[in-house]
Amino acid sequence: MAPHLEWLLIGAAAVLGSGIYDTATAGAAAREYNRTHGLRARVTPTAGGPQGEQVRLSVTLQF
Repeated sequence: MAPHLEWLLIGAAAVLGSGIYDTATAGAAAREYNRTHGLRARVTPTAGGPQGEQVRLSVTLQF
């Protein structure tokens, strides 16, 4: 295998691993940031429409 290809694969693996880690820890990091700065947010799914076929998200923020 060519030496430059090995570095490309190592770099791609690092980017992929970093993306997976960031995605997995984003929720906890956001909750910690909000708790530290006194922010409260709530996202609630709602249904409506004549037959309940419309689904929405309601967002409530407290500062």
